[in-house]
Amino acid sequence: MQKHRNKSKSSRNQSVRLFQPAATFSPAAKMPSKAEIEKYLAENKVQEAIQTAISECVAAGMPPNPLKIIGDKLIASNPPATKEGIVEKYKTTAWNGKWAEDAAEGATFTHGGQEMPIGAFLGWCTAVGEAGCFPNWKWTNASITEEADGRVKVGTQQSTGKLVADIPAIGPFPEVKLSEVPADSLLLTDAGAILPIEVGYYTFDESLKVAKIEYEGEIDENVEGCNTLTFTPKVGPPLLYAMAGKPLPPPA
Repeated sequence: MQKHRNKSKSSRNQSVRLFQPAATFSPAAKMPSKAEIEKYLAENKVQEAIQTAISECVAAGMPPNPLKIIGDKLIASNPPATKEGIVEKYKTTAWNGKWAEDAAEGATFTHGGQEMPIGAFLGWCTAVGEAGCFPNWKWTNASITEEADGRVKVGTQQSTGKLVADIPAIGPFPEVKLSEVPADSLLLTDAGAILPIEVGYYTFDESLKVAKIEYEGEIDENVEGCNTLTFTPKVGPPLLYAMAGKPLPPPA
């Protein structure tokens, strides 16, 4: 009988060990503040998504198992990222700085044979967007297709609209004072510079982060209203800075 009691005690001790918290767990770990949690929920529009899902469930006649239905609606409202979706996001995130969320560490951007850190170019877009230089700039992806090698081929068309504010100095790009832009520059017209379609390639890593963007000079001139075809080059920062009266030096 004594032997049996000892065995039971040993089993209980083993069970206790199995359910002990991991050594790295700390009950005293700092929890986010209420303000931090509210900011996190607001930035990710969590409460808005939940309320929308509940409203749709109610509108459907309050069917049984509402938790599953609401959960399915929340999942559907936040679909998994896709390569094509990320390329489309860049039309917006390039101007507000959120492009970095989808970029791999060490990502590069190549334009006209000049390779640079991706932030050198998209950082320019962000700074220009924040400064309100071209409030009516339109970035259009005329085509998006995934190649057999996994890269995404995109046909990108840019229309600047009118330049209305100074362009700040950004990385390798100089400051441009609005008052110094030549009076006959296309950048000072309502339409601005309407560029041809540029063909580029996005390369993604295994985490679906953009590792490389390459524009090597392939263009499609079939764009209605395109007005930069008489310039050299017809696209890119060198074109815009030449139009602004601040020609960029050739790549080193």
